[in-house]
Amino acid sequence: MGSHWLVPEEIAALRPVTAVIRVVQDRARTGADLLRTLDYIPEIVTAEVLDEDGSLLLRIQATEPARIEAIASGLCRQSAVVSLDVTRTTVVLSKPPANGEPVGEKIAAPRPPST
Repeated sequence: MGSHWLVPEEIAALRPVTAVIRVVQDRARTGADLLRTLDYIPEIVTAEVLDEDGSLLLRIQATEPARIEAIASGLCRQSAVVSLDVTRTTVVLSKPPANGEPVGEKIAAPRPPST
């Protein structure tokens, strides 16, 4: 039976590309469209709201850098987005929840006022 040794270039190719995207939202808007959009981006690992200014902090894990750029480009086109910062990251430690369940809960998009 043969074996295969991975060389450093092959190992690097197997690693996912990760990034953190900080999305600054227009406070005058509800951001409902933006939150709905996040449901359609499977590469989002976590989405958190920052206490200081209500910005969203998205952790993205993709198979290639171009996908991260495409996600950032799509988010820029959202009307509620004032600005965003993309930072590529390298995972050094990752711990799954003890029970295997996601931490936190999904927040539903706010409903528009009825007229």
